[in-house]
Amino acid sequence: MEVMGVRIGPEARHYADRANNRRVDRAEQEATEVSKEHRTAVRNARILHNDAYEDQEGVVYEAGMDIETDSESWTDDEMQVCDNESDSGSDIIIPKKRLRAISESNDDELTEDCTEHASVDEFLDLDTRYSNEKYSFTEVPGPQHPPDSEAKPIEYFSIFFSISLISTMVTETNRYAHQFLSTSKTLKRLSREKKWKPVTILEMKAFIAVLLEMGITRRPTMMCYWNRGSRQIPWFGRMFPRDRFLLIIKFFHLVDNTTLAPPGHPDYDPCGKFNFLVDYANKIFHEKYTPHQQLSIDESL
Repeated sequence: MEVMGVRIGPEARHYADRANNRRVDRAEQEATEVSKEHRTAVRNARILHNDAYEDQEGVVYEAGMDIETDSESWTDDEMQVCDNESDSGSDIIIPKKRLRAISESNDDELTEDCTEHASVDEFLDLDTRYSNEKYSFTEVPGPQHPPDSEAKPIEYFSIFFSISLISTMVTETNRYAHQFLSTSKTLKRLSREKKWKPVTILEMKAFIAVLLEMGITRRPTMMCYWNRGSRQIPWFGRMFPRDRFLLIIKFFHLVDNTTLAPPGHPDYDPCGKFNFLVDYANKIFHEKYTPHQQLSIDESL
């Protein structure tokens, strides 16, 4: 091919590609060399800074230690430590030689230095560290008055869900149902609420058992627990008809609503409807179990 009197041979394209590749390689090499020079300059500047600090304040790591700080006397491994420190952005360079010098120092001098600078609490066990003679721990931790070793699980359950607690649930649930039905004037003729009958202690125990099982066996909706089919839970139906359970959960109460301040009142307490249960739980927990002196709090309400 001839253009403007210049003959272009078949190798012209290959020549141009090779020339371009050499140019790219040369540019990358120059960039790498500049980067290395920059890192070396930063490292040397920090070495000079540390040396100047040691000249003014004395050797940082140990009094009386003769440690070479000239970078030319370091080994490749020690220089690698410096490279790593410089790349990570740290302002303190600790070569391996200095670490060895610290580890080989006299044990007595090291112990004396640690005793001088460290807190005494670091060398005490937990019981000693957090003990206070004025407020010494004298409790006997663990369960208090537990059932017999051969007791059934229901006996442990009854410790926390006592008859007095269940009786309060029954009384306040029946009270609220009566208040609701006596003040509601718009109930439909076939309304479920008109089928209400006062709940008993036995029913309330069954109600708690069903709630606990619902927390273990999950269903999309509450109605699904009474569905028939392969996923049916037969004993739910034997404990309660569906409508009876829904009535109890609708009227379930722990306190008398007439004793609570309404929203907007200065004495209104948004936790008023369940404060009774919180107070009861705190009381029974305090009576039945004494914690150890050291506690680790994971989660709380």
